Amino acid sequence: MKLKNDPEGMQSVSGRLIFVITMLLVVMMAARTPLDSDLWWHLRAGQVTVETGKPLISDIFSFTRGGQTWVNHSWLSQVMLFGLFQLGSTTGLTIWVTVLAVISLALVYIQMQGPAWWRALLVILAAVTIAPVWSPRPQMASLMLFAGLGWWLGRWKTGEVRSLWILPILFLVWSNLHGGYSLGFLLLGVFVVGQAFNHILGFQEESLPWRTLGRISLWSGLAFLAVAINPNGLEMWRIPFQTVGMNSLQQFIQEWASPDFHDPTQQPILLIFILLLGAFGFSGRKMNAVDWLTAAGFLALALVSRRNIAPFALAAIPILSSYGWSGVQGWLGRVSLTERFPSLANRREASRPHPGINLLLAGVIGLVAFAKLGVVSLPAVVQSAEASVFPQAAVKWIRDHPDDGRTLSEYGWGGYLTWYLPEDPVFVDGRTDLFGDEIVTEWRQVVQAEQSMVEILNRWKIDRVLLMPDRPAASVLVDLGWMKVYEDQVSVILENRLK
Repeated sequence: MKLKNDPEGMQSVSGRLIFVITMLLVVMMAARTPLDSDLWWHLRAGQVTVETGKPLISDIFSFTRGGQTWVNHSWLSQVMLFGLFQLGSTTGLTIWVTVLAVISLALVYIQMQGPAWWRALLVILAAVTIAPVWSPRPQMASLMLFAGLGWWLGRWKTGEVRSLWILPILFLVWSNLHGGYSLGFLLLGVFVVGQAFNHILGFQEESLPWRTLGRISLWSGLAFLAVAINPNGLEMWRIPFQTVGMNSLQQFIQEWASPDFHDPTQQPILLIFILLLGAFGFSGRKMNAVDWLTAAGFLALALVSRRNIAPFALAAIPILSSYGWSGVQGWLGRVSLTERFPSLANRREASRPHPGINLLLAGVIGLVAFAKLGVVSLPAVVQSAEASVFPQAAVKWIRDHPDDGRTLSEYGWGGYLTWYLPEDPVFVDGRTDLFGDEIVTEWRQVVQAEQSMVEILNRWKIDRVLLMPDRPAASVLVDLGWMKVYEDQVSVILENRLK
């Protein structure tokens, strides 16, 4: 396949080499120890689904929401994660993350314009921007499908494909893999609205006929209906509104909060934004309404919640490549570097790499990338990393000292307890759409030792807490007569011996 406006192209040796090396660098960045606070309850839900033969759509993990309907929008991903874990343990999970990350950015790469080296630089920028959210959870499937939809829209617009029936199938699969299908409808929405603006603004060369826009709108409506073909039925349509309407998400949960630009890992979004402004300004092209609406819309989402930084990067980088390369060409006087500097042509010809050298170079980088993939998923490495962020030793202590009472733990540890202590229901875990503002707020009031702490503990009949040692509740409960029965650098266990 020949890449648009790419003088090297995927058919050339240098173009293929740059693409392969770029993807291997993505492998190196994506291969990491497969740990995430939500991983554990996803694994447990996948296990229950496999063992019972039906998706888990009611809560069996908590005592605060036990027996209530749970809109489990990620049931199919959970089955896949559990299956990979059963087959390949932590290595299987690492491969899941790495493969989906590579596919996502490969789809971005082939949407882009400009030579291979230009695409490679921008894809690496996208990878650095997205890397903080690469983890073993169903969200990875949403990112891949979002990138795939962007690629499909680009091909559909240029007439390379005309199969609109793919949209209902795509969203049917997407809604069973993850609730992030709403990102796909946002992308479709800005595409249709942007095309309408192109007509209104007289940008006819970039406009699709009104009849064509009507067809894609109709098929998008059918795709929306297909979302309900799901074990959760019509409840799937409520998922985006349930999460957006929760005040506690942005207040207490980092991934839903606005970006913190003092954190270096969140600063690449600023670089993409600045480069976009420069590209739009210096491209010398009239701005397509679809492009500026897409960039502005997903930037706004990313500034509201860092969870949306990854979709912004996936949507913005192809736009940046197009306008940015137009600007570069304009700066060069719309001639190639070899035309402007003839000496480079002879030097490039003299230094043209041999296929054997290309293979060796890619092989060395690939060896390093896949060696890292193997090392980060070694059981000893995973256990060490797990012990540093999860209450591994405390869970062992609880096993050795069984108690019939209820436990309140850290929000981010609820899923961990669900996996390692499945017989003990939790107070809260990462399923924010299930627990809502009420339970998440009560959890905060307890761990922050607010005035209502004792009333909440008594009402829910909690007689054990598992918290980080520096939580205010850890010291206040001791003053109230609770006994500290276990403590290490990661966690502390307190029990109510006054009952």
